[in-house]
Amino acid sequence: MLRISRTGAAGLFAVALAATPALAADPITGDQIEDMLIGNTVVGEMNDGHDYAEFYAPGGVVIAEDYHAQWSIEGDEMCFDYSRADKSCFGVAVDMGKVQWLDDGEVVGEGHVLPGNPHDF
Repeated sequence: MLRISRTGAAGLFAVALAATPALAADPITGDQIEDMLIGNTVVGEMNDGHDYAEFYAPGGVVIAEDYHAQWSIEGDEMCFDYSRADKSCFGVAVDMGKVQWLDDGEVVGEGHVLPGNPHDF
């Protein structure tokens, strides 16, 4: 019979919890996406480990430290065209002050909204 100590069980629980994707909050509408994100910066991390800090300028331009891209709001999704890949569109939800990027209802990244362009991109 396999026995696991309390500390071992806690460790296994922590590993299982870390491997569990974040639960998505309810998506917001395209108008809410525009009101919350446009003219502001989002700093966060995608599930693939990619960190980002992007300013979503009015007029459809994404400005970051070392690149520019295009954004658009299509229906209730925010779309990005980085010119090195196909356009990607994500639903957006807000949970406990964090923006969640959703792909088919699953959280694929999170970030915090910072007012304006504090990084002066």
